[in-house]
Amino acid sequence: METALIASIAAAASAVAAVLSWIAATRARRSYDRNHAWERLVWAIGASADEFEHDISTTVLRRLTEVPWAPKEDQNLALRALRRHQLRDHSRKDQS
Repeated sequence: METALIASIAAAASAVAAVLSWIAATRARRSYDRNHAWERLVWAIGASADEFEHDISTTVLRRLTEVPWAPKEDQNLALRALRRHQLRDHSRKDQS
């Protein structure tokens, strides 16, 4: 009986450890994804309108507004930056 009790406690502890490990891995992945999205956002905002990178940065910003795992604040920031890019495009076309 004592052996069965110890075995069941060990099994429960193993299950708890597995769940905690899964939660930690999920959080680490989300943190990595958010950090990567932030780096892309910073790069896209910093791209000059005169550079070839501008078209790529517009696409990056558009995609960042749609990622489901991004916080709403980050999506809104990408949307505002995208609007700024579009305004810059229109003003550049008007000057031509």
